[in-house]
Amino acid sequence: MSEIRNDRARSDAKRQEKTRQDKAQDTKTRTETRQRFQSAMKSSNTSKQASEGQ
Repeated sequence: MSEIRNDRARSDAKRQEKTRQDKAQDTKTRTETRQRFQSAMKSSNTSKQASEGQ
């Protein structure tokens, strides 16, 4: 019986760790995407202003 409980506890711990890692990766990806988007918007606005100024 205790082996079954230990196996369950071990598998639960693995599942929780995987969930934490997935969330961390999602957050990292979301942040990188946001930064790329903001950079693209900034360069788009800069080029738009430059073309309007001419």
